Amino acid sequence: MRYCLELNTSESALYADNFTDLDEGYRKYMDIYSFVEYYVIHEIAKSLDAPFYTSCYMNMSRNGKLKMGPVWDFDLSFGNSGSAGGKTFDNPQGFYIKNQYWYIRLFEDPSFVDLVKTRFNDYYEGRQAIYDMIDSESAIIKKHILEDNKLWGRLCSKNSSEETVQQAYQKEVDALKDWIETRFIWLHAQINGL
Repeated sequence: MRYCLELNTSESALYADNFTDLDEGYRKYMDIYSFVEYYVIHEIAKSLDAPFYTSCYMNMSRNGKLKMGPVWDFDLSFGNSGSAGGKTFDNPQGFYIKNQYWYIRLFEDPSFVDLVKTRFNDYYEGRQAIYDMIDSESAIIKKHILEDNKLWGRLCSKNSSEETVQQAYQKEVDALKDWIETRFIWLHAQINGL
């Protein structure tokens, strides 16, 4: 019951006329940095579930502020989301999280926008580390991809040669990195233009 009241209080403060007030606005109840981090990560991923659909988590310590997170559930993200409700989500361009529920209002606060720009640019400048991690993790998985394909046939037919399966797998890894880079470049221009 207490958490429902805290959630309602946070939302009321967010939609109040004085919502940007440092003492009485939403920041009194909501941890702005967790909302920024949640936003930036999910906007980069263009995560279908992130805007308060499924697997959207918040937390609060006793007498603390409402925090977004942990970030979770990325199966319908990074271009792997297909379509829902007549909309397609595999295109790496276009805002998705920014125009949803509480985030519409948060983006009306210039302080929030400035924090988003700063945090996004941190990720943008460090994106090579993301690509390096994809390469190192995919190399581990690649050792087992032939057996996985024999069982499930996800990459090509179940009886495909090892070379064919390895090439198909590498094509998917490269496509993921290309999608992320295209997304980063589009977001870099858009977010810094806010």
